Amino acid sequence: MKRMIPNYYSQFHCIASACKHSCCVGWEVDIDEDSAEVYRTMEGTLGERLRANIEWEETPHFRLGADERCPFLNGENLCDLILDAGEETLCQICTDHPRYRSWFADRVEEGLGLCCEEAARLMLTQEEPITLLEEETEGETLEAEEEYLTLLRERDALWKTLQNREKPLEYRLCEAFSLCGITMEHRPLSEDIALLLELEGLEEGWKTDLEEVLTLPDTQWQQEWDRDGEHLLWYLLFRYYLSWGLSRWEEDFALRFGAFSLRLLGGLYHLILHRKGTLTLEDRVEQLRRWSAELEYSEENLDAIAEALE
Repeated sequence: MKRMIPNYYSQFHCIASACKHSCCVGWEVDIDEDSAEVYRTMEGTLGERLRANIEWEETPHFRLGADERCPFLNGENLCDLILDAGEETLCQICTDHPRYRSWFADRVEEGLGLCCEEAARLMLTQEEPITLLEEETEGETLEAEEEYLTLLRERDALWKTLQNREKPLEYRLCEAFSLCGITMEHRPLSEDIALLLELEGLEEGWKTDLEEVLTLPDTQWQQEWDRDGEHLLWYLLFRYYLSWGLSRWEEDFALRFGAFSLRLLGGLYHLILHRKGTLTLEDRVEQLRRWSAELEYSEENLDAIAEALE
């Protein structure tokens, strides 16, 4: 079986205490069965501490403490489980995050979710167009159905179109919609924000910022940001085109969500420019991280957006 990863994937490593938005804060972490069994039987002080800080009913998960912090996140924002017993003690979610995997007939595709600031930084700092790297991995290769092979060819064609830097990104995106036989809807940003304001807000200040974007005189995407947008569209096609196309018959969602996201990200970039007069890499990373955390990492929010964009 093939393992397909973005060309920057192997550069990723957790920045631990340097992270401004720790994934160990505010997230309820479910514990897989194998890890739960280890935690139930672990001896010593660490074992006692584990069992005292896990909710065992239904799906076991860590009991968050003050400020919704994981009980094993110490004052230096480091993981006591790793410090006391090594990374192999982590449950599967903690080991994997922010990695995600999608399994298909002949391959597994692995990527880095952008709710992680380091993953977002890695992607945004790629100078050249993102490419896929292929490796061999364990797993049975099944016969590929024609529907899947068709989606693969379509995605390759979309990537080629969207990475043609001889044209502004707006033109490339229109061409990508045409390749899919659909017309790009020119929704006003105010309509998008009205939708988002009705959804669950996961981070403090998110909805306040969205409301402030509505007051700005200019929220249009600027051509100097095209590389950011190109990389984001590549990511969305990688993460959603095959998986949603095969499981939900909604492969077009990746492009529709891309257009939606560029409108929103353009507004958020303009908001930072309005406030500070400049837009740094750290600003761009933070806005992309917030976009992902709010829209991608809430299943309810993502489904609501998909329904609105049909």
